[in-house]
Amino acid sequence: MLIRSLILSVSLATLAVFSNAAPTPSMTAYVSPAVSAEATPTAGAVPAPTTDPSPTSPPSTTPGKEDPCTILGGLDSNLVTYNNVAACYNAIPFNNTQAAATLKTVHGIFQDYYIFTDSALSPHATPPFASERVDILGELEKIARHKYSSDHLFHEDIRRAVVALRDGHASYDVSCYQAYAFMQSLTLYAPVIDGKQSIRIFKDKENRGYNDCTVTTINGEDAFSHLYSFAEREVYNSHDANVRLNFALGSQDYIPSIKGYLEFSGDFARRAFLPDVEYVEYELQCPNANEPVILRERWNVLSVNEATFTDIDSFVANVCLDTPVEEPAPVEEPFPVEPTPDEPTPGETDPVEPTSRALATGSMLDRRHLDILDYQRRADPEPTPEKQLEGATKLVEGNATVFYQLHATPDVGVLVCHTFSAEESEQEVIFNGLSAFHEHNVSKIIIDFQGNGGGQIPLMSFLVQMFFPNKEPFDALFESDFRLSKFVQENAHLGLSNGDAGFFNAKIFHNLANGTAPYENNYIFENPVSISRNGRRNQYSQHTSLFFEPFPANFINGVADFPWTGKADSLRLLTDGRCGSACGMASYFMTDRHGVDAYAIGGTSGKDLSMFSFAGAGVIEFSVLQSFYKGMKVTSPLEDLAYKSTVRYSWQETYAKGRTTPFEYDAELYKSKHRLDYTPENALSRNVLWKEVVAAAWN
Repeated sequence: MLIRSLILSVSLATLAVFSNAAPTPSMTAYVSPAVSAEATPTAGAVPAPTTDPSPTSPPSTTPGKEDPCTILGGLDSNLVTYNNVAACYNAIPFNNTQAAATLKTVHGIFQDYYIFTDSALSPHATPPFASERVDILGELEKIARHKYSSDHLFHEDIRRAVVALRDGHASYDVSCYQAYAFMQSLTLYAPVIDGKQSIRIFKDKENRGYNDCTVTTINGEDAFSHLYSFAEREVYNSHDANVRLNFALGSQDYIPSIKGYLEFSGDFARRAFLPDVEYVEYELQCPNANEPVILRERWNVLSVNEATFTDIDSFVANVCLDTPVEEPAPVEEPFPVEPTPDEPTPGETDPVEPTSRALATGSMLDRRHLDILDYQRRADPEPTPEKQLEGATKLVEGNATVFYQLHATPDVGVLVCHTFSAEESEQEVIFNGLSAFHEHNVSKIIIDFQGNGGGQIPLMSFLVQMFFPNKEPFDALFESDFRLSKFVQENAHLGLSNGDAGFFNAKIFHNLANGTAPYENNYIFENPVSISRNGRRNQYSQHTSLFFEPFPANFINGVADFPWTGKADSLRLLTDGRCGSACGMASYFMTDRHGVDAYAIGGTSGKDLSMFSFAGAGVIEFSVLQSFYKGMKVTSPLEDLAYKSTVRYSWQETYAKGRTTPFEYDAELYKSKHRLDYTPENALSRNVLWKEVVAAAWN
């Protein structure tokens, strides 16, 4: 059957691959009964309004003053300021009826579909995690009780409530309030020099000579404390506060389009949403200055919205509101194939039909494209890849992987895997890269996962098996389960009774009680297990796993005699914790299951650091859920959201081998065995960093 879309995660719960061998918000219109201990929330229950919806509040404009969205819409993009955007955003009228419907849908997602609603209630985080207890339903209900006058604040409070989950697969991003991005001219990092860690300038984009100046304060607060607090509060991609710090700071990441590395801003200097204040004040201590340098850096504004508008009404109509379509839009196929004569043409009778490969796709929301826009806006010259890596020779390159041989230690190769979001053809690139290592007498390999946000689960499993081929069918398998609300069970029944469609399609999951065979009926969704987590009881499925086809024997057999195959001592992982979803799965298999040592860099010096992030779930976009119902010609239990948005949630959780804690929260498995600190030298040169790993690992 034709592969169709589901954009499910990079960390999809499974891997049965067979080889041939927030701050408390304040906000709106709904109040939901609190869930008592050991009480199961009523499936589909939503908060009820305390009062009749009030009419739309008037636009926030003063009589006689020009509409702020008129001003914003009339400006050339290079003249837009923070205050222009803030004035327009804050002028959008609050619509109580629309807000109530929005909150009802979001509450329904996290009550009936989100897998970690109960796990997030855990009162204690085990190091290296440092996440707070989050009652996402309670937070949404607090929002419901608040009286709003600002539409912008309403949506920001929902976004922050979801951010507090620290789940890289969960997001609430509305286009209305992410129509502009905000960039600082200074990018920061946290090197250790002479045993002391400090905040320094990673890159001064204005070329004013501030590179590597020490930042002593930010907005009047100690710079390190300020950034750590920001990362704890605003970065959502990890339960580990020190990995969140790495996300907040600058980095060098590989970009295939230029075949080299670019300096990226990090989440502190790059915001997809409106920052709290119009400028950031830095106090710098520079090597050649006797006195501190005080900089008040305003935000550079980038337009990321192509719609035109002339006033508040047209901004709402063209930028914010989602235009309904009669039929669900076709979804990009992760592995496109041409239909054969006996395959139906996709259409009204061919609803979304995920296969195991189609399900295993997706990754965290990536903001790095904003840095690319900023480079283009500044017309900065692109770096010269050869200069950046003058100590290494590039042997092979694909869309997800790059293979280098080090000059100083030619028996060491480096495999940079910067994403798992690539086509199936990347498998051949990986095989060719490893073959090139063998031909060049490489016997030891560093696998560099820095900045890898995830991607295709089959590709991840293929990479693992190129080093450690499966001996048994379930060697590369994560057990998994689902929360079985009434709506999930109905969804599964719909999928099975309508041509094996849908992401809750029993036939793509293993019946673990029956060896390697997939389910032939809906048993897994019709026989729930009652589990209590953190005082809340819900229904879950029995454990299962996705089914994946075996990899071609020529790949598996072709690496059998390579000197590093099956030998953990010949391999090392390098990570900064920004290794998400499928990347986290690969790291787990390499380290916990096969004994490869990992080196994690960055974070707070002397503190533990996670090797990877958000590695324990499958992700669905809400729009895909709605497309499933439309394809089935069934009314969804959740209303479409009024605003254009990217709303994602984890729907399936995984478990590591022999563990009972969901992998997403199993902190013990995330901790790296070895730690490295950034320095001014290794932060700007991967080659220098690789030499340090070689010295620590094999010298």
